[in-house]
Amino acid sequence: MTLLISILIWGMAVGLLVTNRDMLWFSLLLPLVAWVLPLFYLVRGYRLEGRTLVIKRLCWDTRVDISDMTSVETVPKEHFRGSWRLFGNGGLFALCGWFWNRKLGRYRAWVTDDDRLVLIQCVDRKLVVSPGQPDKFVRVLRAGV
Repeated sequence: MTLLISILIWGMAVGLLVTNRDMLWFSLLLPLVAWVLPLFYLVRGYRLEGRTLVIKRLCWDTRVDISDMTSVETVPKEHFRGSWRLFGNGGLFALCGWFWNRKLGRYRAWVTDDDRLVLIQCVDRKLVVSPGQPDKFVRVLRAGV
């Protein structure tokens, strides 16, 4: 998804630049906003610090309290399909934000690989992540929280 969207964004910018020199400012602004901004929200990995899930980003970490976790499990990508994005990034560098579908209901996601999904259920919310080793991630979460 990232490659396809990147080609589309940069192709549009170059196309605007070549076909209409008066649009120079727009052809430079388009990729800056549409491609560079989501780059900052990419997910580089996850780690646990006690009862806090840390999502490593490009320039900062997002910390999520999971002390009220009720369950954690790996889930197939079918659980993720048919999701509606309520707010967030729908596929450029990651799927991040708030989503909804019939199977999961409302959930927050930080996903880079939909073949490695882990669902963390807390008392009042659901979180979906995609660690490199989902089974190990689940074991560590179950043992540590």
